[in-house]
Amino acid sequence: MTAPPGSATRAEAPAGPAVRSRTVLPPSAVACLAAVLILRDVLGWSAREVADLLGTTVAGVNSALQRARATLAAAPTPPTAVVDDRQRRVLDAFLPAWHAADFGLSDRP
Repeated sequence: MTAPPGSATRAEAPAGPAVRSRTVLPPSAVACLAAVLILRDVLGWSAREVADLLGTTVAGVNSALQRARATLAAAPTPPTAVVDDRQRRVLDAFLPAWHAADFGLSDRP
């Protein structure tokens, strides 16, 4: 069966990494990509540790990590938030408290 003139078939449709992840992968797979990215790149887990946690192979983890990095690289950069003076004071008090794990201090404005 042929596609109507002027329409793109699935094979012809443009699909970069970000588009492919949203259109082909189910939401649970996208969540898995996020988990792999966070565990490997943020928390520094080994591919073996992530594979054991997720019940997959090291090759599967490495593949998911490559896909997650490509998806993130293709995503548009979000606009920078405007922070007023009050918000800046809260952040300035919160961040050192967070790093010191002293959450009682984070309640102060």
